[in-house]
Amino acid sequence: MVSPTPKQTALMLLNNTLEVLYGGAAGGGKSEGALLMASQYVDIPHYSGLILRRTYRDLALPGALMDRSHQWWNPTDAMWDGAEHTWVFPSGARIAFGYMEKENDHLRYQSAEFQFVDFDELSQFSEHQYRYLFSRLRRLEGSDVPLRMRAQTNPGGPGHEWVKKRFDLPRGPGPDMPQRKFLPSTLDDNPHLDATQYERSLSELSELTRRQLRYGDWSIAAAGGRFDPADFRVITRDKLPPSAEFATVIRYWDTAASAPTDSDPDPDWTVGMKLGMTKRGTVNTDLPDFYILDIIRVRRDPGGTQQTIAETARKDGVGIPQWFEQERGGAGKLLIGTYQQTVLPGHMVYPLYVTGDKETRAILPSQIAREGRMFILDEMFREPFFDEISQFPIGAHDDQVDALSGATEACRRSRIMFDVGQARQY
Repeated sequence: MVSPTPKQTALMLLNNTLEVLYGGAAGGGKSEGALLMASQYVDIPHYSGLILRRTYRDLALPGALMDRSHQWWNPTDAMWDGAEHTWVFPSGARIAFGYMEKENDHLRYQSAEFQFVDFDELSQFSEHQYRYLFSRLRRLEGSDVPLRMRAQTNPGGPGHEWVKKRFDLPRGPGPDMPQRKFLPSTLDDNPHLDATQYERSLSELSELTRRQLRYGDWSIAAAGGRFDPADFRVITRDKLPPSAEFATVIRYWDTAASAPTDSDPDPDWTVGMKLGMTKRGTVNTDLPDFYILDIIRVRRDPGGTQQTIAETARKDGVGIPQWFEQERGGAGKLLIGTYQQTVLPGHMVYPLYVTGDKETRAILPSQIAREGRMFILDEMFREPFFDEISQFPIGAHDDQVDALSGATEACRRSRIMFDVGQARQY
C-alpha cells in the first residue's frame, strides 16, 4: 500500500458527494484511488462495498484491482473469501469484487445493499447498468457512513459518449449538480509511477489514443475515429422540415436473426433505420440533408425478427419503402421474396446490393455528417447509436453503422426510382 497522492487525498475528502468520476487519463492513480475509497470505512460493522469491472478476466489480470487488493490486504487481518471474491475485515465490513459482462448481469445485485459502489473503467459499461446500481446504495437508519457512487475511466470505450454527457466532460458538472463531480487526474499527478518510462510507452500509440490516455482528452472522437458524434446535428421534432420538402423517406433493415444465448450472450442486432432525404439542403442548397427519424434495434430469433419488421412497417405505413440488403445468389433472392410475399404483403420492399467493405460503405454517411448535413431527432434514445458509431470500426458491434450506410444509399436510389415531387409522410 502506498501513501495517497494529493489528488487521491482530495478524492477521499469528497465523501459527502454522492457521485464522483475520477481520473480520465492513464497513469493517474485511478486503481489505487478505488481501493483507498473502498477501504475508508472498513472499521465500521455492516459496511459493504462493491468494486466492478466489466468482465471477470478484467478483475483477475495481474496488476488489476483484485490482484492489487491482495498486495494491500494479505498482510493485514482481513480474510479473503475466494468463492465470493470478497474481503472480510475484522469489524465484519466487506468489500466485494464483481463484474457485469452481460447486459442483464446487473440483476445479480438486485437484492444486495452497499454503501460504496465503484465502476472501474466506467466507459466499458452501459449507462443502464451504471444507473441501476444507484438502487443498491442503502444504509441502516442512523448510520453515519456516506453513500458513494464512484467511477474511474479513460476516454474511449463503448460508453465514451454517455459518460462524457453525464459528467459534462472535460469541464465537469456545474454548480447546478452539486452531488455529481469530476476530479481529473493524469500521469503528472502520480509521483509513484516512472513517468519517463510510461511516456515512452504511450509514444508508441496512435496520436488519437495517446491524447486520450496521456491527457484524458474527451474532446476528440472515440477510438474508432471514423465518425465524430459531435458532427450529427440533434434537433427536436418541431424543427423537422415539412413533408413536402422531403424527396424520399425510407426504412432500411440490417437483419441479424439471433437472440442472446449462454454461448453467445452478445450477438449482433437487427436494426431498422428510418431515414429521410430532403430535396435541398440547409448547409448547401445543391446537396440534400439527411434526417435520422427512427431507429429500431432488437435481438430476436428469426420468427421474432420478422414479427418486429412487420409491426414496424405497419406503423410506418405503406408509403414508406422497406429496404433490405440482398446477398448475391439464390439465398438472397429467396429472402427478399419472403419479405415481399409473406412478411410485408402490400408494402414496397426493395433489395439493395452492396459493394465494398463496411468501412468503405461508411465513407458517405460520415462525410455527410462532417459537412453538417446529417440530423437526428433528440427524442430518440441516442446513446447506443453514438456509442457504436464512435467506436466504429473497432467496436463490438457495427449494425447501426451498416444500417446508416445502407439507408443513405437507399435514399439516393429512391430519389431516382420514385417521383421526388410527391410528399411522403413521416
